[in-house]
Amino acid sequence: MTELGGEPLSDSSIKLTKVHFDHVDCRAVKFSPNDPISGFAPNLPRQASFIDCTFINANLQDAVFNGAALTWTIPPPDSQSDDDDRAYRVQNSYGPFYRSNLAGASFVKAIFKNADFREAEGVLEVDFTEAQGLDTAIFDNEKTRSDVLAKVNNRILKS
Repeated sequence: MTELGGEPLSDSSIKLTKVHFDHVDCRAVKFSPNDPISGFAPNLPRQASFIDCTFINANLQDAVFNGAALTWTIPPPDSQSDDDDRAYRVQNSYGPFYRSNLAGASFVKAIFKNADFREAEGVLEVDFTEAQGLDTAIFDNEKTRSDVLAKVNNRILKS
């Protein structure tokens, strides 16, 4: 298993800005194994921070982003395509997880801002335990959104 994150109890941290993991096989990569201080000091910077990074068509099966902060500085558009009178659909926007495989990925205690999971595979198989910011994330449809939020809420209630 490959690890990108720093040592769990050291002062090391990573901050990646505008890194494109597009079309990369990141199966079982530990982007952020955990964030041990998040429970004690939630306002401190996260051990792993991803700003405006993309994972388009990436394989993120069993990847770990536990405790990471994932931020996109521009909110996603309401629609990914032009909705004019054309006879065909023209896609003009791709979310950061567009066509990525998220099955088995872990975002435990991650913090999301402006997340867009449209057209990502395996979203319902992701562990979002205690993740924050998913209430403002965009999903393919309202059912997927409510199913993800229900799973997060059920896991919090069981803890």
